[in-house]
Amino acid sequence: MNVDVSRAARHTQRRQGHLEAFLTSRALTVEELAAEARARAGAGDVYFVSTAVHGLAGSTSDIDLIVVSPARLEDASRISTMAFAQGSRLGIKHYGHEEVVQSMAYLADLSDRTAGEVWQGVTSWRAPVPLVDIERLINGLRDDGVSPLAHGLEHLCGVRFSYSFGLFREAVIHGCLAQRASETRAPWGYLLHALPHLMDVVLSCEGDVVTNIKWTTQRWGQSDAARTEEWRLIDDWWSRAWNGLRAKGAPPKPDDFLTLYEQAKSALGLSLGEDREPLSWRDDLQTAPFGEGVELTRDGAGRIVLHEVADLRRDYALEELCRLEQSTASGVLAFVRANFAHARLRQSQLAGHGKALFRGHAR
Repeated sequence: MNVDVSRAARHTQRRQGHLEAFLTSRALTVEELAAEARARAGAGDVYFVSTAVHGLAGSTSDIDLIVVSPARLEDASRISTMAFAQGSRLGIKHYGHEEVVQSMAYLADLSDRTAGEVWQGVTSWRAPVPLVDIERLINGLRDDGVSPLAHGLEHLCGVRFSYSFGLFREAVIHGCLAQRASETRAPWGYLLHALPHLMDVVLSCEGDVVTNIKWTTQRWGQSDAARTEEWRLIDDWWSRAWNGLRAKGAPPKPDDFLTLYEQAKSALGLSLGEDREPLSWRDDLQTAPFGEGVELTRDGAGRIVLHEVADLRRDYALEELCRLEQSTASGVLAFVRANFAHARLRQSQLAGHGKALFRGHAR
């Protein structure tokens, strides 16, 4: 319990500083903005959320507010409202208290699930308050200066750790396949795609969770982790990827991707025996001859992939995917890009590991 208190206090104090500086720059006050939000949405707790409390807001940023009403809402009441205060645009959302409670419980339950269940839970979110707004409320500051939902930060960090690590791993595997398929530009692109997801993984360990990926590199530049020797590897790889694209030189090798992946796992303390998990295939695929040496594979939604006649739909472990022959890699990559197959982890308890790392940062 002491860890929870100190953690909530530390994050609340930092966000208070961000919000105060932002409102001072606009010559606005918490009181007038909270009054405007209640005038639009009715009685309830007013939360200051998003960029203003994360220190990410710019001179033209909106001011995002969420009103949590004690009463149950009609559907029409949840429609976002726009307002203006001294030239600043306000974005006001409205939820009921019970909806927030149910959504927080859903998040807590999800944080105890396997990586595959977390992925499904995030991409098919089934709680009444969307994940992006639960994240905002957990990180948000109520108009009395406290963060009453900060106790959910550990669960949020665990879920985000699991989800973002899955995206990082997928991008690494896609990069390996693109290189083995003799593509020249795509491997660099996949590397640049992988690194922000790795940044997000590391940031989640520190309690810095923003579900909108567009802020990731800015958050990374402001983070303590970016200045540590342990995570200098991210900036080193980032520079290498950009230089590779500009110079139009040889793409990274599969071993480069595997090295990055192993470095990340080591720094995060992950062993991941589940890396032996094979590539997962959709169960609604049908393959038929299309022409000489060519087959057509179709899924249940009618999407198709044309490919050489080959036994491509097999189980591939991670290192095997990075050692495929060119024609095989091209075919497998086409399937992956069509979402006929995916390389996500399923059984690993990544969220639990992310929560443990977060608790370690809190001490």
